[in-house]
Amino acid sequence: MKKLPIYWLLIPSLVQIDLDNSFFPKEVLLKQKILKTATTKGKMAIRVYPIWDKPTSKQAIETQKWQLEYFVETNDANNLPRQKLLKLYT
Repeated sequence: MKKLPIYWLLIPSLVQIDLDNSFFPKEVLLKQKILKTATTKGKMAIRVYPIWDKPTSKQAIETQKWQLEYFVETNDANNLPRQKLLKLYT
């Protein structure tokens, strides 16, 4: 079976009835050593901290800082942040 290239990783976040998403570019996941490369092992799993999450540990706060740039509130289809989505996809 041929492996398909990965360009983006979409991680949905669901709380109550709100569904939001984090769109992580491959380059960012490589920089954060989440994806496997020839020189890094990669991660088996990651924890995602959406904007409404209030982490308390230092490591979780640092993780949320870089993740928030890629977090997009998508719970209102009539009011999507189109400019942010376009920026993430270009």
